[in-house]
Amino acid sequence: MCGRRGRPSSRAYGAPAVPRRHRSSRVRDAEAHEAKMHRCPQTTEVMPAVSRRLSASLASLARGVVREGEPLSRRTTFGIGGPAALWFEPEGPDDLQAALRFARDEGLDCIILGGGSNVLVGDRGILGLTLHLPARREEITVEETGDAYVVTFPAGLSTAAVRRTARALGAVGPEFLVGIPGTLGGALQMNAGTRLGEMVDVVECAHVVTADGAGWLDAEAFHFGYRHAELPPGGVVTHLRLRFTKATPARIAAAEQAARAELARRHRTQPRGRSAGSVFKNPPGDYAGRLIEAAGLKGRRVGGAVISPVHANFIVNDGGATAADVLSLLRLCQARVEACFGVALKLEIKLLGEFRCP
Repeated sequence: MCGRRGRPSSRAYGAPAVPRRHRSSRVRDAEAHEAKMHRCPQTTEVMPAVSRRLSASLASLARGVVREGEPLSRRTTFGIGGPAALWFEPEGPDDLQAALRFARDEGLDCIILGGGSNVLVGDRGILGLTLHLPARREEITVEETGDAYVVTFPAGLSTAAVRRTARALGAVGPEFLVGIPGTLGGALQMNAGTRLGEMVDVVECAHVVTADGAGWLDAEAFHFGYRHAELPPGGVVTHLRLRFTKATPARIAAAEQAARAELARRHRTQPRGRSAGSVFKNPPGDYAGRLIEAAGLKGRRVGGAVISPVHANFIVNDGGATAADVLSLLRLCQARVEACFGVALKLEIKLLGEFRCP
């Protein structure tokens, strides 16, 4: 069984009760936190040395892989970013909870990094604790219920593996994940999707861990919106239960044909180089790429970063790009589009870590 319906209950995941607030205040809080997470410090130090006491303390409290100064450029689809000061891959949910409690007690910011898509990591790297959930296929479980399968997946699993599982079961549902890189946990946080659907269409519930407890929350608790989901404060998704519909061979073939057509469309209209995907959310009634192109910025370059000549809502690392290069282009797009059309573009990618101001 999944958790309770509606707003997350503190009892559902063991966290203290959260006062009911209007959603706009939650959005303001999230924006303030994001601003903190990608501040531009004025020091010239690239990354302070991580105290060996911290890494040793974490290793003594939780099972898993602990590393200092883990390079992040090789862990992102952009191929950009400084090191993680303290990197941890928990062995299980209890170890994750211990790590979250450790970060809280030590006053460390905590960031989750999955497949590294849809993010831009700052050139100065990520201070505090960076968590990465391993992909453990052995944790997949299948429950048959009527005309559907309810499948439990670890959040660290790739979206491609989810599609393969549905095909093996003879079911339909996750075809919209075609061509979307990254992990399932990241897909939930962004309510990832294509023209074929989005995560909210298949999520039954998800297991969330906080520093104070853990439990299953129903889909309604995440308040899914356009490329957005709300997690409990400090919460990390470890597992998801997705519902797939049993289907005839003809229906499965039709679903796969639609997925192949969507993938072909994406290949025609999107660049092939190293990128983080669409950088801005589409504003209501319009497209971010169209506005950026109309503002005359398609093909604009800063350093090794370029606004793609194929699709203006993509920024590509054309070789040796820095996070500062990309951030300069992001700010240029926002300023030019607002000046030309009065539209404030909102980021779809997440800015993580410490940035040198462009």
